[in-house]
Amino acid sequence: MLDLSMNSLSGPIPPELGKLEVLMFVNFSHNQFSGAIPVSIASMQSLTMFDVSYNFLEGSIPKGIRNASAEWFLHNKDLCGDLIGISPCNLPLADHRRKHQKIILSIGLPMFAAAISVVVACVIAFFICRKKVSQRTDDVNKRDVFSVWSFDGKMAFEDIINATDNFDEKHCIGEGSSGIVYKAELPDEQVVAVKKLPWRR
Repeated sequence: MLDLSMNSLSGPIPPELGKLEVLMFVNFSHNQFSGAIPVSIASMQSLTMFDVSYNFLEGSIPKGIRNASAEWFLHNKDLCGDLIGISPCNLPLADHRRKHQKIILSIGLPMFAAAISVVVACVIAFFICRKKVSQRTDDVNKRDVFSVWSFDGKMAFEDIINATDNFDEKHCIGEGSSGIVYKAELPDEQVVAVKKLPWRR
């Protein structure tokens, strides 16, 4: 029995291993072996287990390995063979590329969709915030037009007197039965209409 599993061994599997004809159990799983499986392994007549799963092996699995199981060769870089559960070696290059493309698409598409969803959500949130800010600004502007009345009455009156040059006729924009309307441009550059009611005793 030769059990070298989980030892972080790397490099190719030595072809000299095939000379150990009486060896029955070989476990090279969970290592970093690379390259092809030596053809000499098939000459080991006493071999009942040859586990090389979870490595970086590639190429064809030698024919003639006694009682070979697909589980011995799973999770490698690119092994192929005639075992059920292992990709056949006679696949055209285009099929191998298609297989890799499917793997890439199965991983890449969900990530791409998630990224697009995040971008769309950010854009929607930006426009919603911008709309709220715009509405808030409009409300403030609308309130500012009449904010003069929230100040001290004397200050507001002085601003109106100065803006209309003491209700000079050149600022008059209309006249009705209840009074004269003047245009007043306040110090904060807001323009308002002011109606001067006739004085009565």
